[in-house]
Amino acid sequence: MPQETMTHATLGFVPGRRWLVGHALKMRKDAFSVMDSARSCGDIAVVWLGPKPAYVISHPALIRQLLAAEDRSLDKGPLYENLAQLIGVSIGTLTGHPHRVRRRMIAPAYAPNDEIISTVAFEVASSWRPGHLYDMVEEMRRLSFTVMARTLFTDAITADSEAEFVQLLPVALTGIAKYMADPTGVLKRIPTADNRRVNHALTRLQQIIDDGVSTYRSAGAGAGGIVAALTDARDPQTGQPLSAEQIRNEAMVLMSAGSETVAGVLSHACSIMAHDPAIAEQLHAEVDHALVDLPMNPGKIPQLEYAKRVIHEILRLFPSGALMSRRATVEINLGGHRIPPGAALFFCPYLLHRRVDLFDDPDRFDPDRWLPERAQRIPHGAFVPFGAGPHICLGDKIAWSESTTAIATISRLWNLQPAAKRAPRLILAPTLNLDAVPVTVEPRHPAQSPI
Repeated sequence: MPQETMTHATLGFVPGRRWLVGHALKMRKDAFSVMDSARSCGDIAVVWLGPKPAYVISHPALIRQLLAAEDRSLDKGPLYENLAQLIGVSIGTLTGHPHRVRRRMIAPAYAPNDEIISTVAFEVASSWRPGHLYDMVEEMRRLSFTVMARTLFTDAITADSEAEFVQLLPVALTGIAKYMADPTGVLKRIPTADNRRVNHALTRLQQIIDDGVSTYRSAGAGAGGIVAALTDARDPQTGQPLSAEQIRNEAMVLMSAGSETVAGVLSHACSIMAHDPAIAEQLHAEVDHALVDLPMNPGKIPQLEYAKRVIHEILRLFPSGALMSRRATVEINLGGHRIPPGAALFFCPYLLHRRVDLFDDPDRFDPDRWLPERAQRIPHGAFVPFGAGPHICLGDKIAWSESTTAIATISRLWNLQPAAKRAPRLILAPTLNLDAVPVTVEPRHPAQSPI
């Protein structure tokens, strides 16, 4: 079927441009106020990052048009160049033919380990103490980082190395987020204490990955997880394996991209369960009917239809990849507008998912818009939480499994009560999350409390 080409797109300029810096300072301080201002600017919103314009695209036809020709007209741009310098060339930074070859090789490795996911979800949720205060942003990071460690390595690293991995991962991710967004490349070279901590974390994580590969190669079957699958991967056309450096780089990019994204979805889910009793009650009713024992049997996931609708709606309103950057390598005609070579382009699911011409009452959190009879009315290309085109996220199945299992496990065990007067604030660093979700936890079945 031929792709739709949009010939007359609306274009507007985001207000609030400052001399020399444009919108850059405001984007750093509060990116969402800039993106919300862009909602009234049309299909293409122009923001200024310093003295240069960048183009924020929020129409599904324009996004499809660009992504269909991505290998011919776009590269990943400076953010991903910075990422490659930090953790090496990988599926996350490659484009064109090298990307297609690498994707064919490693796609089979991106399969969820449902047993690990259900075990970790139960371990984390059952560690909470009734009546105690927890920040669900930090707890969901702990859950997601532990799943990442065990999914990557299974039993190819020691328990001490797994604990170190979980401890170092947030340090590394904070540094990666800061350095990726630095257009000068200078920040990571300054000999500060923070930079030394980040560099130590990155180096040690790479060593742990190398240790996992060595253990798998010596132990064989029964060890290794995704690292083992990457080690065994072969190019289907040439039969060539990944080098040790390529295995390390792929594990690092999965670690950096896959941990915070799921943690952000789960933080939003916990916030919604705490602040919206009606949604919490429906989740409780569903899991009470579907789940008898914990850890959860992964075979129960298909029965958790309401939980999956809640996740759909979180991914619509709060997509982890709120902005996805590219750079034009040639002049592009985009909806009748000339985009010059070298221009920065941003696909913006955050704006796309909130368009009034695509979604009824788009700012309202409504899980039932994903009921089959309503979801079929949503236009093609209007929902792209994991990207689209040849670079669509390989880890979407892992994210769905982990999110569904964790939400069901928490709902089965606990009532979450908000413990702050103000609502959580959205942050973008670089994935979308909340600044904090403080709650107190109360057991739903006191006689069966996990404590």
